[in-house]
Amino acid sequence: MKPPSPHNSEWLTRKQFIDGKLEAAGWKVVPLRVGASVAEYERCAVEEYETANGPADYALCMGGQVVGVVEAKKLTLGPMYSLRLSATPKASSSPASVQGNTASRFYTPPTAK
Repeated sequence: MKPPSPHNSEWLTRKQFIDGKLEAAGWKVVPLRVGASVAEYERCAVEEYETANGPADYALCMGGQVVGVVEAKKLTLGPMYSLRLSATPKASSSPASVQGNTASRFYTPPTAK
């Protein structure tokens, strides 16, 4: 893999740095399948998952629901860009919604039985 550079795109950031970390944490990275229900994505990080605010880079699905969302940014933007975007809470009744910039945990799904 290429080392990080200012010229890497968001897609490269996802493929080179995020996919492997999600997989190492127990998530299977899969593309969105048109017509599939969220229950079909057990322990999956679904790419380009459609939400009311546009597609999420990854939706973490488990137990028939979205339990988290991962948004990638190209390396040139840096982490503060994402924190500024998430600093304004949005009203939501969804348990997967993120309020402010408090989403600093990385959830690892339990092992299969």
